[in-house]
Amino acid sequence: MGKFATKFIELAHQINFDMKKYIISEITDHLRVLKNKKILIIGIAYKKNIDDCRESPSLEIISELFKKGSKVSYHDPYIKKLPKTRKHKINLYNIDLNEKNLKNFDCVVVLTDHDNINYKLIKRHSKKIFDSRGVWSPDSKVVRI
Repeated sequence: MGKFATKFIELAHQINFDMKKYIISEITDHLRVLKNKKILIIGIAYKKNIDDCRESPSLEIISELFKKGSKVSYHDPYIKKLPKTRKHKINLYNIDLNEKNLKNFDCVVVLTDHDNINYKLIKRHSKKIFDSRGVWSPDSKVVRI
Protein backbone atom coordinates (compact mmCIF):
# COMPACT_ATOMS: atom_id res chain seq x y z
CA MET A 1 0.00 0.00 0.00
CA GLY A 2 1.39 3.38 -0.95
CA LYS A 3 1.95 6.34 1.33
CA PHE A 4 -1.04 8.17 -0.16
CA ALA A 5 -3.41 5.24 0.42
CA THR A 6 -2.25 4.87 4.02
CA LYS A 7 -2.82 8.59 4.67
CA PHE A 8 -6.26 8.39 3.06
CA ILE A 9 -7.26 5.47 5.31
CA GLU A 10 -6.02 7.35 8.39
CA LEU A 11 -7.99 10.42 7.34
CA ALA A 12 -11.16 8.36 6.82
CA HIS A 13 -10.84 6.89 10.33
CA GLN A 14 -10.35 10.38 11.80
CA ILE A 15 -13.44 11.70 9.99
CA ASN A 16 -15.53 8.78 11.31
CA PHE A 17 -14.24 9.39 14.84
CA ASP A 18 -14.95 13.12 14.64
CA MET A 19 -18.44 12.49 13.25
CA LYS A 20 -19.25 10.15 16.13
CA LYS A 21 -18.20 12.83 18.61
CA TYR A 22 -20.19 15.47 16.74
CA ILE A 23 -23.38 13.38 16.65
CA ILE A 24 -23.15 12.57 20.37
CA SER A 25 -22.48 16.24 21.10
CA GLU A 26 -25.54 17.38 19.11
CA ILE A 27 -27.81 14.88 20.85
CA THR A 28 -26.44 15.94 24.24
CA ASP A 29 -26.90 19.64 23.44
CA HIS A 30 -30.59 19.09 22.68
CA LEU A 31 -31.50 16.48 25.30
CA ARG A 32 -29.22 17.98 28.00
CA VAL A 33 -28.66 14.61 29.69
CA LEU A 34 -28.25 11.23 28.00
CA LYS A 35 -28.54 9.07 31.12
CA ASN A 36 -31.78 7.04 31.00
CA LYS A 37 -32.86 8.64 27.70
CA LYS A 38 -34.49 6.20 25.31
CA ILE A 39 -32.85 6.55 21.91
CA LEU A 40 -33.84 4.73 18.72
CA ILE A 41 -31.16 4.37 16.06
CA ILE A 42 -32.45 4.07 12.50
CA GLY A 43 -30.01 2.20 10.30
CA ILE A 44 -27.02 0.22 11.48
CA ALA A 45 -25.53 -0.86 8.15
CA TYR A 46 -22.34 0.73 6.86
CA LYS A 47 -24.26 2.19 3.90
CA LYS A 48 -27.83 2.24 2.65
CA ASN A 49 -29.65 -0.83 1.36
CA ILE A 50 -27.08 -3.41 2.46
CA ASP A 51 -26.75 -5.77 5.44
CA ASP A 52 -23.07 -5.17 6.23
CA CYS A 53 -22.42 -3.38 9.50
CA ARG A 54 -18.72 -4.24 9.87
CA GLU A 55 -16.82 -1.05 10.69
CA SER A 56 -20.11 0.88 10.76
CA PRO A 57 -19.93 4.17 12.69
CA SER A 58 -23.38 3.29 14.04
CA LEU A 59 -21.81 0.67 16.33
CA GLU A 60 -19.43 3.27 17.76
CA ILE A 61 -22.31 5.69 18.36
CA ILE A 62 -24.42 3.02 20.07
CA SER A 63 -21.49 2.05 22.30
CA GLU A 64 -20.92 5.66 23.29
CA LEU A 65 -24.62 6.20 24.05
CA PHE A 66 -24.59 3.09 26.28
CA LYS A 67 -21.51 4.43 28.10
CA LYS A 68 -23.44 7.64 28.79
CA GLY A 69 -26.33 5.66 30.28
CA SER A 70 -28.79 5.84 27.39
CA LYS A 71 -31.25 3.07 26.67
CA VAL A 72 -30.60 2.33 23.01
CA SER A 73 -32.62 0.31 20.53
CA TYR A 74 -32.37 0.12 16.77
CA HIS A 75 -34.34 -0.50 13.62
CA ASP A 76 -32.65 -1.75 10.47
CA PRO A 77 -34.60 -3.92 8.02
CA TYR A 78 -31.39 -5.61 6.90
CA ILE A 79 -29.89 -6.46 10.30
CA LYS A 80 -32.04 -8.53 12.67
CA LYS A 81 -29.41 -8.86 15.42
CA LEU A 82 -26.22 -6.92 15.95
CA PRO A 83 -23.28 -9.20 15.26
CA LYS A 84 -20.44 -9.41 17.71
CA THR A 85 -17.30 -7.78 16.32
CA ARG A 86 -13.74 -7.42 17.57
CA LYS A 87 -14.59 -4.04 19.09
CA HIS A 88 -18.28 -4.43 19.94
CA LYS A 89 -20.30 -7.01 21.77
CA ILE A 90 -23.68 -5.28 21.79
CA ASN A 91 -26.59 -7.63 22.40
CA LEU A 92 -29.44 -5.91 20.56
CA TYR A 93 -32.16 -7.06 18.21
CA ASN A 94 -33.99 -5.09 15.55
CA ILE A 95 -37.28 -3.62 16.81
CA ASP A 96 -40.41 -3.05 14.78
CA LEU A 97 -40.98 0.43 13.45
CA ASN A 98 -44.50 1.36 14.50
CA GLU A 99 -46.40 4.19 16.17
CA LYS A 100 -46.37 2.65 19.66
CA ASN A 101 -42.61 2.01 19.63
CA LEU A 102 -41.76 5.44 18.22
CA LYS A 103 -43.75 7.22 20.93
CA ASN A 104 -41.70 5.42 23.63
CA PHE A 105 -38.42 7.06 22.59
CA ASP A 106 -37.06 10.43 23.64
CA CYS A 107 -35.47 10.74 20.21
CA VAL A 108 -34.72 8.99 16.95
CA VAL A 109 -31.30 9.18 15.27
CA VAL A 110 -31.13 8.42 11.54
CA LEU A 111 -27.67 7.04 10.77
CA THR A 112 -28.32 4.96 7.64
CA ASP A 113 -31.06 6.03 5.23
CA HIS A 114 -32.31 2.75 3.77
CA ASP A 115 -34.89 3.21 1.02
CA ASN A 116 -37.40 0.81 2.62
CA ILE A 117 -37.88 2.69 5.90
CA ASN A 118 -41.17 4.48 6.56
CA TYR A 119 -39.87 8.01 7.13
CA LYS A 120 -43.38 9.51 7.23
CA LEU A 121 -44.20 7.26 10.19
CA ILE A 122 -41.01 8.32 11.97
CA LYS A 123 -41.72 12.03 11.40
CA ARG A 124 -45.34 11.74 12.51
CA HIS A 125 -44.74 9.87 15.79
CA SER A 126 -41.29 10.85 17.05
CA LYS A 127 -40.68 13.50 19.71
CA LYS A 128 -37.28 14.57 18.38
CA ILE A 129 -35.30 13.46 15.32
CA PHE A 130 -31.59 13.78 14.69
CA ASP A 131 -31.08 13.40 10.95
CA SER A 132 -27.53 12.67 9.80
CA ARG A 133 -28.59 11.68 6.26
CA GLY A 134 -30.62 14.67 5.05
CA VAL A 135 -33.97 12.87 5.00
CA TRP A 136 -35.88 15.94 6.26
CA SER A 137 -35.47 19.68 6.32
CA PRO A 138 -34.78 21.07 9.80
CA ASP A 139 -37.82 22.18 11.80
CA SER A 140 -39.03 22.18 15.42
CA LYS A 141 -38.81 18.38 15.53
CA VAL A 142 -35.86 17.66 13.18
CA VAL A 143 -32.23 18.53 13.87
CA ARG A 144 -29.91 18.02 10.90
CA ILE A 145 -26.54 16.73 12.01
